[in-house]
Amino acid sequence: MILCTSLLINGDREFCYKYDDTKKQYVQIEELPKYADMLTGDCVPVEQEALPERIPFEKLEEELRSAFAEDEDGYNMGISKYTPMELALPVFNLWEGLLDVRVKMPTGKYGMFELLEDYGVRMLTYGNASGGQYYGPYRSFLVSIDGNTEIFSIGITTYYPRTILCVAHDDEKTSHHALQMSVDEDAVAAGKTVKFYHNGRIAIGRIGSGKKSELREMVSRRYPKILTEGKYYLGSITADHLLRLDEPDVIDLVVNLISYSIVRDEFREIVKARK
Repeated sequence: MILCTSLLINGDREFCYKYDDTKKQYVQIEELPKYADMLTGDCVPVEQEALPERIPFEKLEEELRSAFAEDEDGYNMGISKYTPMELALPVFNLWEGLLDVRVKMPTGKYGMFELLEDYGVRMLTYGNASGGQYYGPYRSFLVSIDGNTEIFSIGITTYYPRTILCVAHDDEKTSHHALQMSVDEDAVAAGKTVKFYHNGRIAIGRIGSGKKSELREMVSRRYPKILTEGKYYLGSITADHLLRLDEPDVIDLVVNLISYSIVRDEFREIVKARK
């Protein structure tokens, strides 16, 4: 047996991993094994620390304001300090729920796709058409679309000065953000409820912007349930408690985000084929 290992170095620390063929994933190990140990597969796995408890609901705003006070630049955390609190606080609650790997989204058929596995949280990097880079945690979902296995990942981050919600798409062709929506511009707060919309803007690689009217026509055929006057309605959350990924409203939001992203990428492929 030959041990397959991977070594990551950031200039300050090093991280070593081995590939566990039974789990079909990499497992972190204490250090890079000696060559003889690689041949036998001997290594010491890193003991995983217990997951911290979630921030209590009544402490969420205090925690968020404290983080804002420490964040001098206003863009070093997932939620922008410049996002209005009536949006920032519910979205922070949602993001905490998406990062909680103890709670899984139920597998099964969800209209346009089948959820095969909730992959939990992964640290990922994605670029966009304008050259931006987005690195951070994403909640990833392994899905099947018409027999093709693909991964969609949802992240919440800062695009100064706004908070943005991103849906990334990985398949055999590409790895990119299929959707970036501004919480500040596209979400509407009413008390503790936030409704998420999207304006339909779409970038298509080096081609530039796609026609919103053509995208809308395609959505009307492929996923009409999200159509609303001039926009797309992607769902809502009522943040009067700690939000969880297995709740109907959160599931509905995730399903709509992934389904809308599927249609957007189908539209991109059609436009690219014309060129």
